[in-house]
Amino acid sequence: MYTTLALFVEHYWIDLINASSTVVIALFTVAMFFMVKFQLRASKDIERAWVMPTLVKDPFNKMLLCECTTADGTGKITSVTTTAAVELKLKNDGNGPVWIKHLHARLVLVDSVENLPKHPVLHDADKQNWYPPPFAESENVRLQLTADGSQVAKEKCVIYGKITYLDKFREERVSTFGCVIDSGSSEVKRLESHPEYNRNT
Repeated sequence: MYTTLALFVEHYWIDLINASSTVVIALFTVAMFFMVKFQLRASKDIERAWVMPTLVKDPFNKMLLCECTTADGTGKITSVTTTAAVELKLKNDGNGPVWIKHLHARLVLVDSVENLPKHPVLHDADKQNWYPPPFAESENVRLQLTADGSQVAKEKCVIYGKITYLDKFREERVSTFGCVIDSGSSEVKRLESHPEYNRNT
C-alpha cells in the first residue's frame, strides 16, 4: 500500500513538473513571437521612407495672400475670395523611394485657430491632382489655394493638408501639415497648437 501511494505521489509530481514546463515553454514562445514582431516593426521603421512636409511662401510669387472681389453690374460686391501662393517641400528623412498617392490641401479663414476641428477635415475637392515620379530625397510642389472670405475680415489664414504615400514595403503612410498666416503677415508659421495637423504615420 505504501509502495502504491509512493508511486502515486511520485507520478503526481512528475505530471506537475511536465505541466509547468509546458506552460513555461508556451509563455516563452509567445514572448519570442512578440519580440520578433517588435524587432521586425522597428527594422521597418528604420528602413522605410519618412516624408516630412514644410510649407513656405512661393518664391516665384511676390504676394503670399491675394484677395479677389467680384461685383455685379451695379457695383455691389457679390463675393470675396482669398488665395494663398505657397510651396510645399517634401523631404524624405528615411530610406528608399516614395510613391505619392494623393495630396490634399485646403485654405480656411478663421478668427482663431481654436475654432479649427481637432482633426484635419479634407474632402475630394481638396485633392491637388499632383502625382510626381517616385523620389528618394525631396520633391517640391507650388500650390495656389483659395477660400471664400476676406483675409482682412479674419484674424488667421490656415493652410493644412495630407500626403498619402507608399514606402518601399508597399505600405500606405500618411503625413499631415498645418500652418497659419496671421492677418497682414507675410510669414508662414507652423500650427503648433494642433498636433494632429502635423504628424507622421
